[in-house]
Amino acid sequence: ISKQINNTEIRDLSKILFEQFFMKTNSGLRKVEIELFKLFQNLNLDNDLIKFENYLNRNISDPKRIKDFNKLISISQKSFIQKFKNTFHILPNEYVKLKQVNQAITKLKANDYNNLTNLGIDCGFYDQSHFIKTFKKYSGLTPKQFVGR
Repeated sequence: ISKQINNTEIRDLSKILFEQFFMKTNSGLRKVEIELFKLFQNLNLDNDLIKFENYLNRNISDPKRIKDFNKLISISQKSFIQKFKNTFHILPNEYVKLKQVNQAITKLKANDYNNLTNLGIDCGFYDQSHFIKTFKKYSGLTPKQFVGR
């Protein structure tokens, strides 16, 4: 992806992200969304990577495994992991965890949950312990601390 994006586009996005997250502007994330859309609208992603994203989005509450997804494509699991890492500079299982934590944060902010245990299960975590550990790894807070801040 980085080979398909020019430095000016990256600079523009960096400026907007800096303003949004460090200058505490109240513009919301709409500016960031617009810049990201402009940045990624013309990228040519590999069909296997698109299939992976669709697989993850089909039913986010089901725990996702790379080996289960790999049955849907014609390359080996090792080849897919390498292709994903070369494209996004992150392993597919880390991406899945980031998506799960992001979904949990979205639901927490919208107050769209009954209790934290069920929220973790709804976001595809195996159990409460897995949810808390992963959430804290990526956000720096436990889900309970996140709600209380």
